[in-house]
Amino acid sequence: MQATKAQLRKSFLQQREQRYCPEREAMVSQNVARYLHQNPPKILAAYAPYGREVDIWPTLRALDPTKTALLLPKINAADKSMSFGLWTPGATLMANCYGILEPEEASPLRPDVLLIPFLAVDPALHRLGYGGGFYDRTLQTLRAKGPVQAMGIGYAWQQVDALPTDPWDQPLDHIFTDVAS
Repeated sequence: MQATKAQLRKSFLQQREQRYCPEREAMVSQNVARYLHQNPPKILAAYAPYGREVDIWPTLRALDPTKTALLLPKINAADKSMSFGLWTPGATLMANCYGILEPEEASPLRPDVLLIPFLAVDPALHRLGYGGGFYDRTLQTLRAKGPVQAMGIGYAWQQVDALPTDPWDQPLDHIFTDVAS
């Protein structure tokens, strides 16, 4: 019997808490930083780490603001949509209804690269997230308007042989882990 997405979420959230390792987290962040240094996007949408998601704050703070505009997600819980707000190091962030930090104002800028945390990922780059569908809906909308790269962020142990998928699930384009980038 195949596990449901809900069962997998619960399991991977518990494992991520239990298996947390600062050294591995730093390795993921270094792999992301190396890639972004070699391939600076014009507009990067990242994320404000929540719980034991990989802490990418050091990587984001090190980006050259003259080369890359940095956006963070902004959630609208009423219609389950996600926009992005411009962020610079030191700027004020507010906790949203889920307790995730986000900018106060949305920005009209459209990202060309998104960094997206995952709970699990399979070889087809299907991502398991928290289940709200925010990234899937946002990626579908962005991809309908033009090219955008979705880069998953997590640990090598979160890679699985297969994940249950739905027709609306949007695959990642690449992943960064503690062992590969």
